[in-house]
Amino acid sequence: MSRALLPFTLLLLGASSLFSGLSGQDPLHLDERLLSPARLSLGGGVDRARPDTPKLWSRSHLGPVEPSIRPENAGLRSLLVPGLGQFALGNRRGWAYAGLEVLGWLWYLDRRVKGTGLRGEYRDYAWQKARLQSGPRVDGDFDYYEVMSQWERSGHFDLDLGREGTQPELNPSYYNGMIWTRALGIFSVGQSSGPGDPEYESAIRYYEQYAYGTGFLWNWTGTPGGRSTYADIIRKSDDRFRQARNAVGFVIANHLVSAADAFVSGRTGLDIEAHVGPGMGGSGVTLAARLGTSWH
Repeated sequence: MSRALLPFTLLLLGASSLFSGLSGQDPLHLDERLLSPARLSLGGGVDRARPDTPKLWSRSHLGPVEPSIRPENAGLRSLLVPGLGQFALGNRRGWAYAGLEVLGWLWYLDRRVKGTGLRGEYRDYAWQKARLQSGPRVDGDFDYYEVMSQWERSGHFDLDLGREGTQPELNPSYYNGMIWTRALGIFSVGQSSGPGDPEYESAIRYYEQYAYGTGFLWNWTGTPGGRSTYADIIRKSDDRFRQARNAVGFVIANHLVSAADAFVSGRTGLDIEAHVGPGMGGSGVTLAARLGTSWH
């Protein structure tokens, strides 16, 4: 065998030893009754079965599976609960899938708890450092706090509470002023337009829908560096919730892989034999493998 295949062969040998330990079954030695197994020797070339070849170590791994349930039932069980189908087939590899399931959900819960804690932290920080406390605290939605991290000031909602109707914030460098400027452009409000004009009234309705009103106004200018600190807390919270979603994706993938593995294991058996001893031209590692159907 070429040197390029040496790492791959050793990997197969290690994997076969691992799965043999997991199976808990007696080793099965391969003989001439197998379907013409190919024997690969690290000593070089193809090593045909030779009865006079001394073996320092020999063992067969991953014997044909003899399932007690139909393959599709094994796959369905593992789809619902990873590892359950493997257990029904007598395969201890199910412990690996069950363990990954537990780890996935623990990771999800940890990320969710930390993300929720950070969410409460940035809401408290915003209330204490920037929000204009004009009444009882009412928390906004996620978009509200994101906007607070991007704009230094909200500006007023109504510039003149003594006048009838809403008098929008005019400064476009404030969030509410930006909303009013946008409304003027959307509805093509001219400089001569005013209350009573259809375009102006449409712009006012747009402003009242998207600008933040009393109770949700803010101003970061009194807390130097406060908005940067606040944005960092939001970023950390977002990262934790994103990691929680990734954990859910991992759990789903574990269900699918476990189901596929259980289904295939219920239909197909794999024999792998490996022994250390003299091969062609010297000592080496010899492997033999057979893939066959064990369910009818």
